[in-house]
Amino acid sequence: PQPVTDYSHAPAYALLTWLLTGGFQNRGWSKQMALRLGVMAAMVFGVWMELLQGFVPGRTVDIQDVAFNAIGIGLAALVIEAAPEPRAFTFARTFLRSQK
Repeated sequence: PQPVTDYSHAPAYALLTWLLTGGFQNRGWSKQMALRLGVMAAMVFGVWMELLQGFVPGRTVDIQDVAFNAIGIGLAALVIEAAPEPRAFTFARTFLRSQK
């Protein structure tokens, strides 16, 4: 069904953004810079994929797909930005254990 495939763009691009951001962070980029690069890379990928569909017989370019991509990317960016750094968990766990 068409609505299901339309809505599947948001979680797919949220996952792509999360993976890209994590990859950039693992390469030594700061969280903020990794998130910016992840968002930009995911959006560029989504737009290019949509444009390339115009050259495939039976496929069409649909701006609605790009909009769902952007929704997923934006939601992932909000969640990633709000998530605490892993070091914060380590510090909190160490601090709480030292209070016993």
